[in-house]
Amino acid sequence: MAYYRFLFLFLLLIALRASAQTPVSRHFTSDDGLPSSEVYSAIQDNTGYFWFSTDHGVARFDGYHFDVFDKQNGLPENTVFNFQKDPWGRIWVDSYNGFLAFWNGTRFVAYEHNALLSAYLKTLNASITVYSSYEIMPDSSILFNLIGRGQHLIHPEGRIERIPLKGLSGTIDVELIDNGMVHFNSNNNTDKLKLFIYDRNKSYTLHTQFEDTGTLRRWQISARHRDGTLYLGLSRRLYEIRSDSVFHTHGFSSRIIAIETDANGNLWVGTLRDGVFLFKDGNLNRTPHNYLSGNAISSVSFDHEGGTWLTTLNSGVYYLPDLNLYRYAASEGLPRSRIIQIETDPQGNIWLAYEQKKLFRIAGKQITQFTLEGAPETEISKLLYDKQNHCLWIGTNVNLYYQKNDRIFTVPNNFKPGLKDYQGRFPGIKDMTFNPLNHDIWMGNFAGISNYDKEGKVTVLTNYSKVFTERVESIAVDTAGTIWMGTLRGLWRSKNGQFKSMASTDKLLGERITQVKILHDTLWLGSRGNGLLIYANDTLRQYTAASGLASNSINFIETGEKYLVIGTNMGINIINRKIVGGKLQIQTMNASTGLPTNEITALKLKNDSLFIGTSSGLVVYNINQMKLPDVHFPLMFTGLQIDGVPTTFRPDIRIPFAQNSVNIDYFAISYRNKGKLTYRHRLKGLEKDWVLNQKTNATYPYLPPGDYTFELSAQNLLGQWNPNPATFSFSVKAPFWQTWWFYLLLAVLIIAVFFVIITLRIRLLKKRNQLIYDVNRYRQEALINQMNPHFLFNALNTVQRFILENDKIASSKYLSKFAKLMRRVLENSQKQHITLQEEIDALSLYLELESARFHERFQYDIIVEPGMNTNLVILPVFIVQPIVENAIWHGLMNSPKDGLLTIEFLFDGRNGIRCHVRDNGIGRMEAQKISNSRERKSFGGTIIQKRISLMNQQEKKHISLRYNDLTDADGKAAGTEVTIIFPDSIQETPR
Repeated sequence: MAYYRFLFLFLLLIALRASAQTPVSRHFTSDDGLPSSEVYSAIQDNTGYFWFSTDHGVARFDGYHFDVFDKQNGLPENTVFNFQKDPWGRIWVDSYNGFLAFWNGTRFVAYEHNALLSAYLKTLNASITVYSSYEIMPDSSILFNLIGRGQHLIHPEGRIERIPLKGLSGTIDVELIDNGMVHFNSNNNTDKLKLFIYDRNKSYTLHTQFEDTGTLRRWQISARHRDGTLYLGLSRRLYEIRSDSVFHTHGFSSRIIAIETDANGNLWVGTLRDGVFLFKDGNLNRTPHNYLSGNAISSVSFDHEGGTWLTTLNSGVYYLPDLNLYRYAASEGLPRSRIIQIETDPQGNIWLAYEQKKLFRIAGKQITQFTLEGAPETEISKLLYDKQNHCLWIGTNVNLYYQKNDRIFTVPNNFKPGLKDYQGRFPGIKDMTFNPLNHDIWMGNFAGISNYDKEGKVTVLTNYSKVFTERVESIAVDTAGTIWMGTLRGLWRSKNGQFKSMASTDKLLGERITQVKILHDTLWLGSRGNGLLIYANDTLRQYTAASGLASNSINFIETGEKYLVIGTNMGINIINRKIVGGKLQIQTMNASTGLPTNEITALKLKNDSLFIGTSSGLVVYNINQMKLPDVHFPLMFTGLQIDGVPTTFRPDIRIPFAQNSVNIDYFAISYRNKGKLTYRHRLKGLEKDWVLNQKTNATYPYLPPGDYTFELSAQNLLGQWNPNPATFSFSVKAPFWQTWWFYLLLAVLIIAVFFVIITLRIRLLKKRNQLIYDVNRYRQEALINQMNPHFLFNALNTVQRFILENDKIASSKYLSKFAKLMRRVLENSQKQHITLQEEIDALSLYLELESARFHERFQYDIIVEPGMNTNLVILPVFIVQPIVENAIWHGLMNSPKDGLLTIEFLFDGRNGIRCHVRDNGIGRMEAQKISNSRERKSFGGTIIQKRISLMNQQEKKHISLRYNDLTDADGKAAGTEVTIIFPDSIQETPR
């Protein structure tokens, strides 16, 4: 490089302690729900809950919240010290007053022999009693070690006895229990410590000069054993004892108050003032890691996922989810602010870029801080280490720099586009990468791309050169020299100077691409909203949150030999590069699993170490030590609501049909993956397929009757489901209409109803058939009346009279009209209804014949109301004509005076017709007298009334017939008026 300009003169060296790396932890205090920050011990029960004993009661933690229990919940005293688990899995506690209690699943129950125990303690003058240890035996007896007063046994019946020493006088018995606990038995304090150590298989007396001065009191002794090794804490010194000799020792500046070993063989030592010390592999010769200095660590416990729980006497509880995940604290020289970029170099140094132009280098125990000079708006956007030139390239939004030999230089831009407004600065740099063919640097810019070759020449392919103007978020170059660019408008390729959008290959490649990484012939692409895209051999595969990713918005991709690491706005995904069956093997890390925050601002994978930049500092994870716990989470049903009413879980619940809405609450305890567990459930009897989600309840409204079993399973961190799902069975009662007795009753009712229906149907058919028969019969009678022998005989006599009188014309006319009338009658007899015009035509023929036969003794008049269309009016056949015939024969012909017959058809209502038949005859009374005196009775009126009644029944009509006797001024009969009303007789169109 021909020209470098020295730009930076300020640097700061900060010495770091060996404990710069602190495991990531979650801290719980009284603000989080603990009853007190003075916590004595912890234990995990068989269901997965973690219990904590404090000076203000007991707390139970499920990963979400604390439940606190005190004297109101059965505790004998609020100050509780030690937990123990009995052979049946119950949790026991001992209190400040020496009383014992156990948890029965809903509350604490006092030990049945507490009164005897209290009396016994008084005989020992033990007013304040603390058990150093106790154990519930399989026969329900309890072995307890009383500080300063030796070991005792409470038999199941309540008898208490002192356990004699097994060793010689002046020794302390040390009994090694199977679960790693140690029981002590001694008569009193001693300043000449000899130990009689024994277990089920062997025993020996340990004679050694322990490094303590003065009298050693019993409460200054603590111990744990594992795999034949006894770790013994005596005041401020720890001893490793194997095979009747002291193997190693280690001294502390503060008294030892807790000793524990984990599943990996590591030794944890809690002290009164200096926090906890971790000896890897239990080796006291190795320098221990010290955490939480300044805290009094009262106990160390481990959960089913491998997490570590540290209780303190002054600061609550600390949870360490993974010892491979640690962070750099602000007190150790690094800002607790947003990290922009992370890079590493071959010397093992870590380079960190922060906001406000700050650059840090972590080199072993030293931190070096650099600050870029330049414009106030300068911000670092990319770090790239150059192994060939042994320097660090620094891309910013205004210029390109490099760091070498603790000095920072600016790189001049010698690109000459020939534009007046060109300032000579690099376009804003978003990303940088090396060309594997010639080691040139390619930069993705806010607009286009640029190149810096090893000769120092700058080429800018942007709006200055009018070649390529896309905003480049990420850039990579493959082994063939092809440049791949992730832009706001998707993936682009530059080959031999030709730029091409890959959107035509797949529409997903036309949307925003935030990261481009090349592994062999495969492109791994991060997107903003479309998840992870894998592009190889013109084939695109997509993986989203539904596939197990933490988010669909990917900001960073780092590649290693075995793993691919993805940084998102919702945490990190560690993906095994080996794809099995088209499925990715994904592990998620987020705030629930120990990260300070879900937002990942920078990412770098170097060998075994994953460096994670967040908005609150640097976190480091040993990725090759990644070992997910092969455990299944305990599943619990926490709530049951039936029709909205909380109900206690019990076997074989039978739910009334009217309350058939069921809601089941559940959860699985996972402290490492709190709130992110995937569950699957199904209701056998209703569902065949599993329902997968991250909800902790299932609702089933309006369940049909039947027997049901709710099955629940949770997915562990290895993606495995519980081999034995948790189940809960219940049934929904059938409603009364689905019971056998109701079916029987219903069958009887159905048969009865069918019987009634059939019976009624038969009756109806009979009635209908009778009605049809009656209608036809009376119509036939009306027809017979129309064609009765008297009328025919009289009509023929009239014809004969005209012939005898040699009146050929009258006889011919009469005979012709008679024939027309007969034909009209026969035609009408084939119909149920005729038009008013047809009725008038028949009446006219009939009246002409009758008038001629009676030598014009009566006059007649047929009147139709103006505006009435006689072709649209429909009347029943053989109703009007018989009434007219009655008026002539019984009214007019019996009267000595000239007769007058008037027939009127008038409108009645909207669609009705009213017919008046009026004569000036002798009236109905006189006509009835004459009729009674004759042998032949007239039934015409009766037949008409019967026909009208039948038609009204059959056709649902309301035809009415009314007689009105007419009188003169003197009150004498002056004739008869018959009114017939035909409702709904007018049609819209002619028949």
